[in-house]
Amino acid sequence: MIKHSTSPIKIESYAQNEWVAANQYQEVFSYVDVIHLWKLLNKQIINVLNSCTSFDSKKRFQKDDHSTETLQWLVDDYIQHLRHHLEKIIQKQD
Repeated sequence: MIKHSTSPIKIESYAQNEWVAANQYQEVFSYVDVIHLWKLLNKQIINVLNSCTSFDSKKRFQKDDHSTETLQWLVDDYIQHLRHHLEKIIQKQD
């Protein structure tokens, strides 16, 4: 975990489509179940982030391409990712 590291740790990307297929979100779970799961996972992420200090937010991690970014960058990137998914959900409801 970045928060507890003293040097940049490596975080590997994941194959998003394969992850979704393996978890069978669209085949097994109802729309309500997926939203509930998403809410709970994000509540836990918020709990962890609330325990981070401004010093922690500047800690770095290494990406697949060997470049480094900060924990704050990762948080901001994740928020953008969530917004993308929210837009897709809203579009499906229209």
